[in-house]
Amino acid sequence: MEAKKLSRREFMRLAVLGMASVTVAACAPKATPAPAAQPAAPPTVAPKAAAPTKTEQKLTLRMQTHSYAPLNAYVERKIGEYKDVEPNIEFQYAFSSEDWAKILASMAAGTGPDGFNQGDWQYPKFMQNGWMAPVVPEYFGLGSDEEVISQFFPASTLELIRDGQLYGLPFEWQCSMLYYNMKLFEEVGLDPNKGPSTWEEVLDYALKLVNFDAQGNVIREGIGQSYTGIWTLIRWRPFIHQLGGRWLSEDGKKMEFDSPEGMKAIQYNVDWTVKHRVAMKGFEVPGVTGLGGSPYRGMWVSGAHEPASIKRNWPDHQYKVDWNYTPYPTWEGGKKVTGGWRWGLFCNSASQHKGETWKFIKYMVDDWEGVLFDVGYYPSITGWLDTPKGKEAVEKGPWLAEMVDDLALAIPQPMTPFWDELTTPWNDGLDRMHAGEAVETVVPQMVEQMNQILAQS
Repeated sequence: MEAKKLSRREFMRLAVLGMASVTVAACAPKATPAPAAQPAAPPTVAPKAAAPTKTEQKLTLRMQTHSYAPLNAYVERKIGEYKDVEPNIEFQYAFSSEDWAKILASMAAGTGPDGFNQGDWQYPKFMQNGWMAPVVPEYFGLGSDEEVISQFFPASTLELIRDGQLYGLPFEWQCSMLYYNMKLFEEVGLDPNKGPSTWEEVLDYALKLVNFDAQGNVIREGIGQSYTGIWTLIRWRPFIHQLGGRWLSEDGKKMEFDSPEGMKAIQYNVDWTVKHRVAMKGFEVPGVTGLGGSPYRGMWVSGAHEPASIKRNWPDHQYKVDWNYTPYPTWEGGKKVTGGWRWGLFCNSASQHKGETWKFIKYMVDDWEGVLFDVGYYPSITGWLDTPKGKEAVEKGPWLAEMVDDLALAIPQPMTPFWDELTTPWNDGLDRMHAGEAVETVVPQMVEQMNQILAQS
């Protein structure tokens, strides 16, 4: 019998599910050493866990996440609903825009919360320090670690599996896309139904979209730009990889962004602010929350959660009327690579209430409809794509289908336990370049300082 020929989208979707030929991995851009092989995810909705035994003693769970309004509202709603499941459990929930710094300090001091979320750039450090408790299948009414792991898309569990055990539940995994304001495109004579596909085009579009007042101040950005920490890496590293370079060596022992590819990519990003002034550091509009979708920003890079943010900040704005998206651009002739990132939900290894913490975390993760529609995250639990509501969601939100394609091409964040130590020279160097110092002077100094950190670690 002749094998059925799959479309590119079908093939990429199976690759993300872990069910396509291993040749996908051979064609993908190199990132970090691959983790141990994981079982393929079944294309069915995860089995429902057995009803948990109710907690008889009154206790309080401390939960903490980063600050993102749809996520914070979702967690608060699930806490309220959980009263019907566990009436004896109270919660102390906190969120912060500096989540990883605060979590890091509290974990080191032994005062961390029972449950927390964390970005993948921190997974290696937390794993190295033993701060993440392994999932116990019995807490979910399951019989083995394999059963727990099989409930999630394999790519979403990267760096979370050690010795066959899962050390967190994937909650958010995304990759970058380019969003734009259709009304502003029309205003400056650009086709609102077609976004730029190359970085060269992005700059051309941004130069048309940017707006200045009589004194030369930017009053509308052509494109939103990131200026600190992990968010620059989410958006800048793919520039380097698309050209064939790397930010960090594959073995994690040497910085490599002073290569010709790295220098070109960094210079291009710095020029957006310093030379062309299409993106400005610290740009804000008094009284406006969420510049994405607003009349004050023409284009911006974000993930699949962006439509939820637009809906929250600009409820009257409609897809393909007020805003649109396009797959993450690449360089003219460059590789197709996008930036990926993941957040997981974790139980503190020092928690006195591990079972109760894991049960609540699973309660939040299982509600894939809330994760998708309320928070805007691409659900990591398997099976939702094959449900009627899942199929309807993809029809109404085609960016979700684009995400299926692009997740197979996304490079994960740099997997080093020394990310926090590297942030100071990285951020200092970015500040210097955006203040006008030459890229060719600052970048080699950054690399030297960061390599010294890696050598001493």
